[in-house]
Amino acid sequence: MAFGLIEKTSGLLVLPFSRFKSEDIITLNLITDPIVHYIIQVNDDAINNLAISTINLSNYTNIDDTATFIFRCVNLTTHQHFSNCHHFHIFMYSTWSDLTIGIILFIASLITFTLFMFGIVKLMKELFAGNEIWMRKLVSKNFPKPFGFLTDYFLIIIGCVIVMIMRSSGVFRTVLTPLVGIGVVSLEKLYPLTIGGHIGTTFTSILAALTADPAKINETLQMALAQTIFNVFGALLFFPIPFMRTIPIHMATKLGNVVAKYRWFALVYILMVFVVVPSIMLNYHVVVDVFKKNQKRK
Repeated sequence: MAFGLIEKTSGLLVLPFSRFKSEDIITLNLITDPIVHYIIQVNDDAINNLAISTINLSNYTNIDDTATFIFRCVNLTTHQHFSNCHHFHIFMYSTWSDLTIGIILFIASLITFTLFMFGIVKLMKELFAGNEIWMRKLVSKNFPKPFGFLTDYFLIIIGCVIVMIMRSSGVFRTVLTPLVGIGVVSLEKLYPLTIGGHIGTTFTSILAALTADPAKINETLQMALAQTIFNVFGALLFFPIPFMRTIPIHMATKLGNVVAKYRWFALVYILMVFVVVPSIMLNYHVVVDVFKKNQKRK
C-alpha cells in the first residue's frame, strides 16, 4: 500500500484500453442492456448534467419534485398518458417517484441475487455431497517424477476453475473444511486449493467490471484487477518458496488448536485480521497521502 505497487500494476494492465474510443469497446452490456431496457430506462444525460452542475455550485439548481430521470410515457403532474411514446419498460406508466422505483428495484435485485446464490450453493453442495472418495483421489495423486513439484500448482488451477464456476470461494471452503476435519483432505492439500479459490473468486468482479459503461471501463476494470493482482502477489509471496509455504499451514494449525480450546478467540481473530489491522493500514496510507500533499504545498 505504501508504494502503490498494485495500483500501478493494474493501471498498466488497463492502459491498452485507453487507446480505444469508448464506443469501440464491447462489454457485457451487449448482453445485459436489452434485458435491463425492458425493466427500466434511465436518462443518463440528465444524470450526468446534474452531477456536473452539482460540482459547479454556481450553476447548481434545485430539483423539482416532479422531475424524473426515468423515461416515462406519463405526465407526473396530470397523470396523463403520452401518445406515440416510444419508451417500453415496466415503469413506463408509473407515477411513483424515482426514489420509490429505485428502492423497489434494489430490493428485487437483492432478492434475485440471494435466490441465485442460494441455488448455486445448494447445487454445488449436492454435487460434492457423497464424493469424498473422488475428492480424496483427486488431491492425493501426484504427478510422476520429476514433475511431482507441479502437483500443488495443478491444485491451484483446479481450485481457481471450480470457484470461477461456483462464483464463491466461501462456498468452496465450506465444502472442503469438513473434508479436512474427517481426514479426507489434508491441510497441505487444502492450502493450494484455497489459494486457487481466492484467485478464482476475482473472476466475478472482473465480469462485473465488464458490465460497466464502456466510457468508465478503465476505472472499473482496474478496481477488479487490483483484487486479482493482490491475490496473485500473495500466492507468489507465500507458495513457491518452501519455507514461506509452511508459515500459513503452521499458523493455521496453531490457531486451530487455540480455537479448539478457547472458542471466543475465533471472534477476536476475525475482528483483528479483517477489521482492525486493515483499518490501521488503510488509515496509514491516507495519512501518508495527506502528508505528501502538504509537503508539496510547502
